Amino acid sequence: MEIILKKDVNNLGRAGEVKKVADGYARNFLFPQNLAELATEQAVLKAKNLEKKERLEEKEKLTKNKELGGEVKERKNSNQGQRKRREAFWFHWRERNRR
Repeated sequence: MEIILKKDVNNLGRAGEVKKVADGYARNFLFPQNLAELATEQAVLKAKNLEKKERLEEKEKLTKNKELGGEVKERKNSNQGQRKRREAFWFHWRERNRR
């Protein structure tokens, strides 16, 4: 049975992909949990259109990020301080509890 994934499923695929799976797996697991839908012609076309739309949105985000490159770098640097403090905390905690 061919299905279209509505959400990412471990060991199967990502949302929007068309996959061929066993009938029982689709009926008993994927459909009841609303993880997939039957791959009809209309559903496949709808999924392809959504995929194209998402790609365009990603390209727009990338261009915006390139324009705002300095701001993105500042955020990364601010997180590094927090990471160092966390690492120092755990280092001292381990040293204290070894004794």
